[in-house]
Amino acid sequence: MLRRTSVRRVVGLALIALLAASLLQPFLVAPALADSGPRPPAETTALYLPGPQGYTSLVQSLVSAGGRVLHEFPPDALIAQGPAGLPGRLLAEGQATYATEAPVPDDTLATLSPAAQLAAGAWAALLTPDSAGFMTDSPEHPAGDAMFASDTGGLTGLALDPSLYQQSEFLIGRVAVNIVLVESTGAVDPSAENWSPARQQQVFAQIVQGLEWWRAQEPRAQLQFVYDNHYSAPLPVSYEPVTRPHSEDRLWISESMQGLGFPHSSYITAVRLYNRDSRERLETDWAFTIFVVDSLNDSDNRFADGYFAYAYIHGPYMVMTYGNNGYGIDGMAGVLAHEVGHIFGAMDEYAGAGVPATVRSGYLGVENGNSQVGGITDVGCIMRGGLTPYALHQLCPYTAGQVGWRDSDGDGILDPVDTSLDLQISIGTYEDRVSIEGAAIELPYPSSTRPPITINRLVRLDYRVNGGVWRPLSAADGNLDSAAELLSETLPPACRGDWQIEVRALDNWGVSAVHAATLSIAEGPSPAAITVSAAFLPAIDEDGGTIEGVAVSPIEAGPVLAIQRRIDSGAWTEMDPGDGEYDGQTESFSLTLSSLPPGEHALQFRAAAALPWAISEVWEQSLTVSAPSEPTPSPSDPPPAQSLPVFYLPLVVS
Repeated sequence: MLRRTSVRRVVGLALIALLAASLLQPFLVAPALADSGPRPPAETTALYLPGPQGYTSLVQSLVSAGGRVLHEFPPDALIAQGPAGLPGRLLAEGQATYATEAPVPDDTLATLSPAAQLAAGAWAALLTPDSAGFMTDSPEHPAGDAMFASDTGGLTGLALDPSLYQQSEFLIGRVAVNIVLVESTGAVDPSAENWSPARQQQVFAQIVQGLEWWRAQEPRAQLQFVYDNHYSAPLPVSYEPVTRPHSEDRLWISESMQGLGFPHSSYITAVRLYNRDSRERLETDWAFTIFVVDSLNDSDNRFADGYFAYAYIHGPYMVMTYGNNGYGIDGMAGVLAHEVGHIFGAMDEYAGAGVPATVRSGYLGVENGNSQVGGITDVGCIMRGGLTPYALHQLCPYTAGQVGWRDSDGDGILDPVDTSLDLQISIGTYEDRVSIEGAAIELPYPSSTRPPITINRLVRLDYRVNGGVWRPLSAADGNLDSAAELLSETLPPACRGDWQIEVRALDNWGVSAVHAATLSIAEGPSPAAITVSAAFLPAIDEDGGTIEGVAVSPIEAGPVLAIQRRIDSGAWTEMDPGDGEYDGQTESFSLTLSSLPPGEHALQFRAAAALPWAISEVWEQSLTVSAPSEPTPSPSDPPPAQSLPVFYLPLVVS
């Protein structure tokens, strides 16, 4: 018997565990879609503009219809995959005002908002195969394009604020992309560069292409990129960035962050504050910022000290010039793809960077084994620099591991999100009712190089009695939306008998945990029985057959909650009621059997009632499926072909 004092103790311990877990995880919000299974074969990818019900309604409708958002430009547009016919369906429902699998015509483009026009331009670029990359003399990267932030204060152990200091740990999940173009006002430096709408479109399209390169590389990462709009209107700064050394980026970055409302004595921390804001506002797992400096009129498209593109390992930002040292605007996507690798922990592999193969990096602490400085392998890879690896979609296993793309146990879930769940429960009675109390906590995948962290969140809590149907459990705060949840449920008084109660927790990546406890009730009424009966169908042929049946629940057990069936001791599968809704003491069902292999099969049905303490009686029968009959040849059919003997000649070696 669990008395109220014990219940409070369980909740208290769980709260301590919840607090500890909160120190390990970043800000977590439900992704627009959790897609852990293979994509269906018939799919379409399209650009969508939201309808009168708004952007959020469009996303929800798209996801519920089996779609998956790839690139978001809220609140103006999105690019998504989905079943064939989905664009027409969402248009018919009024969820989208415009949807297309082709480029947007010019006359339509002219009617769109500036942000939607940029999205449409990026969409058109994605439909065009990349032509850049096969340069015979690619400009070299500088020796130090990968940097380490100086504002973390030796971040070790538990991160005091993961949402601020761990913003791009591994390239999995939903990512906020802050694109900041800066425009000199001439207040301090003479203004030598001026953005034009056409070139802003070029930059934006190249960025989306570079991120799509990463998204397409690893479907298991379920990447979604969400863009914060500071690209359609460049931010004014007093300096002309490209005329100064890259080491003075603190001047114009600080000014641009102040303009966005994120002042700080550390310009790097100011960018982190901006990232955290967009991460929360756009409901993403990660965030980073891309600064693009205009260099159209600069002779070498580089900063005064020779730099043109650089990024901080694990963020918070990266910088590129418009021309990127001669790679040109058409090569920006390839340059960006390289720098994004740094943002999520990947190291340089080209010789000039001087990073040896023994260096380990990324959340998984993977060695730099493809480095040209003592590497184990010597293959093309995006972290080798140049545009050819981008054009050829080359990604070595070491870089993939450094950004978190490793599946050690081969279960289809990448290691950083293949976490374990700690599930603790206590079952007892209080004033004749049964209580379930406990806590479910995600334990981050361990890291040898970084403070442990998880982007996983719990999406389902269930319980079942004596192996019956799973029933939903409630989170103590009413919201199932984080990596640690207290659970609390009060059930009706239990009937007499021994009851095994199992509690199950499931997260958005398919990781689950089950905890079982036994409850013995010595006094009280006997449990009611739910019965199932069906018409016997002893034999069927290859064309199949249908079984009709009915489930009946006694009044004291409440209405029928579910009807399930299984074949040959497989998993129990829920069935639809005959009238489309479970709401009565008696519910009919129908099962059409087809595609069963010839031979004997065991077929079982069971039902559950609203009261969890009712006993479910199983109805079963044996079923014989006959083998397909051989067709009888007609007189006009040609005789079967005769196989000819085969002779093997001896091998003669001259």
